[in-house]
Amino acid sequence: EIWGFRANGGGAEHMASYLRTFGGNFMDAEGVKCLFDQDESIQALRWLYDLQHEYEVDPCICGTDTANNFTAGQVGCFNWTTGYTATFYAQPAEEWTFEWDVMVPPVGPTGLRGSQVSAAAFCITGNSAHPFEAFQVLDFFSTKEDGIEHVFFGAGSPGGRQDVWESEELNSIHPIYRMHAEAFPDGPQPWYRAANARVGEFSDTMNNNLQAIWTDSIGFDEGVTQLYTLCQEVLDKDPL
Repeated sequence: EIWGFRANGGGAEHMASYLRTFGGNFMDAEGVKCLFDQDESIQALRWLYDLQHEYEVDPCICGTDTANNFTAGQVGCFNWTTGYTATFYAQPAEEWTFEWDVMVPPVGPTGLRGSQVSAAAFCITGNSAHPFEAFQVLDFFSTKEDGIEHVFFGAGSPGGRQDVWESEELNSIHPIYRMHAEAFPDGPQPWYRAANARVGEFSDTMNNNLQAIWTDSIGFDEGVTQLYTLCQEVLDKDPL
C-alpha cells in the first residue's frame, strides 16, 4: 500500500508542534494547567485523528517506521525533525530509487507554525576516571566545527548554534537549515514541563490516552475528555 503522509501522534516533542500549529498546547507555560480542553488543542487532535480515520492518508498515527516507509517509497512525505536530512544525505545515492526533498512545516489555520526546542544532554558522571578529558570532548561537541561535521556524517540535527544553522558549508547539504532559521527567527518555542516535576508521568499519561484515541479504543470526544482529565490529575499531584 502507498500512503500520502505519516504524522507522529505521540511524545511531548512532536505533539507540542502539532498543537501549537493550531494555537493550542498540552499545558500552560507554568506547567500547572492542562490545555487539552481548549478548542484549539481539540482542533489539532481532530486533524491528526482525521488523517487516519477520515481521509485515510496515514495508516497509523503512531510514528512507527515512518522513515523506513519513506525510503521504501511507501509514503509520499512524513513529519520529523531535521535530523533525517543528515541521515538521508549520508545514505549512498545508488540506494535511492527516487529524488527526495525537505521543507519547513506549513502554517496552521491561524497562521501559526508550531515548534518546540529539541535537545539531548551529555553529562560527566561524578565518578568519571577522566573528567578533564571528558569535558574536552563535550567542549568540542559545542563548537561550530562539530555542529557542521556531525551532520555531514549522518549524526542528526546540527545542535543549537545559530552560526551553524546559517553556515554556507552546512547548507550545501540542503538549504533546510537556513530555511528553518528564517522561518523561526526567534528560535523554537520552549519545552513546557510539569511544575511538580512529574514530567515522565505526564508524558506517559498523555501518550497512553492519545493512543487510545488514535486506535479507536475510545470515542474521540470521550477520549479527549479522558485525556484532559487524567493529564490534569497528574499536574495536580504533589511535587516529587
